[in-house]
Amino acid sequence: QQQTQLMQSSFAASLPGQQGMPQTQTLLASVRAPAKAPGQPLAPWAMPAPDIVLCFGDSLTMGPREQPAKAYPQLLEAMLQNAGHSLRVENAGQWGETTEWMLRRLPKVLQSCLSRGGRLAYVLVLGGTNDLLQGAGRRSGMAQQVLVRLQKICEGAANSAFRPKVGILTLPPVSSRHADAERLQLNAALRRLPPLLAGGG
Repeated sequence: QQQTQLMQSSFAASLPGQQGMPQTQTLLASVRAPAKAPGQPLAPWAMPAPDIVLCFGDSLTMGPREQPAKAYPQLLEAMLQNAGHSLRVENAGQWGETTEWMLRRLPKVLQSCLSRGGRLAYVLVLGGTNDLLQGAGRRSGMAQQVLVRLQKICEGAANSAFRPKVGILTLPPVSSRHADAERLQLNAALRRLPPLLAGGG
């Protein structure tokens, strides 16, 4: 719930005429309406496919099995539509995935998303929780390993078709004390990442 609120606040901050948290505030700064002649409504067949926001991650993106409508991508799409923005939000989360598996899955996800039409404009990445939980107390330097893979995921997404802008989300708290210490370290490193991960203009 806390992560969803952060996302909603961050996206709201990026919309024209609004201010707020800087985490992803540049992602939706250039939402464009389709061009049409003055006083002339667009025919349904002439309406372009909406731009796409691709949410890529693990179970935190996929959402609860029992209540998929509460997944943050679904909540985000509803919030954007209520604000008058025609954007299609796609949920590309997968339960139980580590960043290693996310990195392997990314090309297929991008291809599948583009095959359904529309311009891939934004990619949001949330991953690493499963890595930290599985490695808690057994492997050192896990936060750095996850950081490297997340950077590769973001770079791969940013260099895909349409050069989408990419936002990376920090991780919410976890139950393991050791894993949570690694999470805080990882989040601090994510916040220091340069804005090079934002694709197209």
